[in-house]
Amino acid sequence: SLEVGKVRTESIAEVQEAIRLAPTRASSYSNLGELEARRGNAEAAEKALKKGVELDERSAAAHLALVNFYWARERRAEAEHELSTALALDPNNVAAHRAMATLAMALNRPEEAEAHLKKVIELTKSPEATVALSDFYILRRDEAAARKVLGPLATGEQPSADALIRLAAMDRTSGRPQEAYKRLDSILA
Repeated sequence: SLEVGKVRTESIAEVQEAIRLAPTRASSYSNLGELEARRGNAEAAEKALKKGVELDERSAAAHLALVNFYWARERRAEAEHELSTALALDPNNVAAHRAMATLAMALNRPEEAEAHLKKVIELTKSPEATVALSDFYILRRDEAAARKVLGPLATGEQPSADALIRLAAMDRTSGRPQEAYKRLDSILA
């Protein structure tokens, strides 16, 4: 819409002013690249994102901004190169591991995807990361592995509704509807 275009033009002008004031600040170029990409100006977006990487080659965030650009344009080899660089710079970058897991799945490299998903669990210790790994196993039709990672989330004082729902779905598709209903009832209770 016209209003969105005006906001983008004003935002780009603000970022360009920030670049003028601090021309060596890499994050400003990443911001400009993202705005240009949203505006549909791929050439200017790529140029700005590459400039951000050039200014701060040690910035995982700058490389990840370029990854997003390449991924959106289905330039997977370039996205993978930038992701590998980001992970080499920051081996504990959760966003980079999640992105690499997604890329590995798209490239049909499940073992690599699994390793990155496990690393996200190690780094975040979050139930959401564990559920993401279980979803990976479910997609791979490895019900035993999915149940193994979901089990601890489904027990205890505060069982995870996400874990219980996934376990119930597996119970149902495995011909155990009564167990599935029990799990769903426990969520509703």
